[in-house]
Amino acid sequence: MIFEYDAKFRAARAILKLTREQLSEMCGLKTSVIQRLETDFENVHSANLELLEEFFAEKGIIFGENEITITDDLGESTKIVDYNDITDKEIIESFHENEVFNEKYSNWNNKEKSKFISVVRILRKNGLDFWNVNMNEGEVRSGSKGLDDTKGKPFFYFKFKDEGFTIDVNNGVKGYSKFIRKLNLEFGHGWFVDDSFVSKLSEISENGMELPKVIQSSCKGRLPTDYPSPYEKS
Repeated sequence: MIFEYDAKFRAARAILKLTREQLSEMCGLKTSVIQRLETDFENVHSANLELLEEFFAEKGIIFGENEITITDDLGESTKIVDYNDITDKEIIESFHENEVFNEKYSNWNNKEKSKFISVVRILRKNGLDFWNVNMNEGEVRSGSKGLDDTKGKPFFYFKFKDEGFTIDVNNGVKGYSKFIRKLNLEFGHGWFVDDSFVSKLSEISENGMELPKVIQSSCKGRLPTDYPSPYEKS
């Protein structure tokens, strides 16, 4: 799948955790120019494209033909491909070891399945990791978890029911209350994800998802299959 040019700019902005307004202030371009670039870049003046590429390059983000290369302060490089480069089937298969998820998902209608896939794509686009947890309820967590970490830093908790899936936010993360107000959520209620939640989450993502620093510092958009199985017996 081709990593479209406008998608690269959206991904680069998400990597830096900047809203369009913040990027506008930092690079000196109007917000309307940035919005047009992220939705209709062919009609943006080439000088503005070059200016933004230079801005991101100064931040260690280089655009390649089909990827973004990020270089950290230690000179180590990581290539990021389009977060939508995997199929819906591959997303679902990444949770396959979670028996509770498998059972509930198989009974959902297509609309419910589509909602779950949309939420996973939106959060991955903003770099959040997903991992299974070996618990009776088949809980999945999303936040930040390194490949060698025994425990991650969860921001979202997902649980799976016959009629759909619920989401909660970790109230132990500094800054969580500001975030959930944007989503019209309350902590500890196990909110069922509906169409309005998915739409609001997508809107927040497009405008720049401002995640708590402890979460955004090391998340890479990983999926459960990127980690050792939590179900393996020692």
